[in-house]
Amino acid sequence: SVAVIFFIMEGIVINKYRTLESISSFDRNGAIIQTERNAKGNYSTYSDSIPERVEELLLQKEDRFFYLHPGINPVSILRALIARMSGKKIGGASTITQQLSKNLLGNENSRNLYNKVTELIFALSLETFESKKNILKMYANTVYMGNNIQGLPTASQFYFNKQLEELTD
Repeated sequence: SVAVIFFIMEGIVINKYRTLESISSFDRNGAIIQTERNAKGNYSTYSDSIPERVEELLLQKEDRFFYLHPGINPVSILRALIARMSGKKIGGASTITQQLSKNLLGNENSRNLYNKVTELIFALSLETFESKKNILKMYANTVYMGNNIQGLPTASQFYFNKQLEELTD
């Protein structure tokens, strides 16, 4: 059945998510003293929550309909298909959930129809079994931020030497 397939796919995605968190060593006060590269060769330390303002800005920039769609945005997909058929190349059809699927499946550098359909199916499976808050948290923890840095919490520390909660607009 479709539900069983979605459940298996969601398990695959969650397992991939867990492999992308770097192993860190801490001192006795809980401060990170060393972080190893993750399975993709990047540094990534996860946060259990995303500050409200960071969430607002992330949704405003990446997917303003995040809380309204089921993991895919049919209007954006249709707009992108029409533009593609007319010879134009536009971006922005992927939802945060699709981008998360792309990141976790390792398809960032291979953009083809097969991968897009696979990401779409994985996005639907994530949306079936995970909360929107958890999907957003997973995305924020794994988005690539340059310089072998993955995730907003790690980028905040690397670029600003501050916790994500301490950042201002």
